[in-house]
Amino acid sequence: MGLRPFCVTVDQSAEDYLPHIFGKHSFIIVKRPAELPRRLALLYAQLTR
Repeated sequence: MGLRPFCVTVDQSAEDYLPHIFGKHSFIIVKRPAELPRRLALLYAQLTR
């Protein structure tokens, strides 16, 4: 099965470097840190389906 790393960041500059590290579909940028709890819950639900 292996591991599939995934990155969640609030760094607005991350688009410049994260695709090189995690691949183009293995990260999200959360624009407002206050959204983190909601976004993490949704992300967890998607990743564990």
